[in-house]
Amino acid sequence: MTDQLIGKAEIFQFTDESGTEQWLAIEPLRHWAEANCEPRGVPIDIRKVEDMFANGRIDPEHLRKHTMQRDPRPIIVCKDFQGIASEIVDGNHTYAAMASALMMAEREGIQLPGSPNIPGYVITRAQMERFLVPLEARTAGPAIIA
Repeated sequence: MTDQLIGKAEIFQFTDESGTEQWLAIEPLRHWAEANCEPRGVPIDIRKVEDMFANGRIDPEHLRKHTMQRDPRPIIVCKDFQGIASEIVDGNHTYAAMASALMMAEREGIQLPGSPNIPGYVITRAQMERFLVPLEARTAGPAIIA
């Protein structure tokens, strides 16, 4: 699973349960989520962030030069992405940045009340599937990791 720029469109690529590569068009999904969903708190899981770094889903250079330079937007989570699992389909770098800030605050002795959350839109698999790019529409050249 990766975030890619295909031409000028941001795409989330993943392999579905049947082994087929899927492309999720992020920009139209984000516009839809912003218009139709209320942001809610998504718990920060430090182990998930560590896994994202270990598996190369987070590019430290992108995190430093892009994500940390702009205001955060709510992430987008598909709550039943692969059966029972949930997945961040947009906002992995934002999630990692917020988790990193939390870890640094705790290291400095700053304790946040309750369980920290990040704002996010939570969608279903059926809602996400409306934004899959059909195979015949995938005519762009090589992908560039975002």
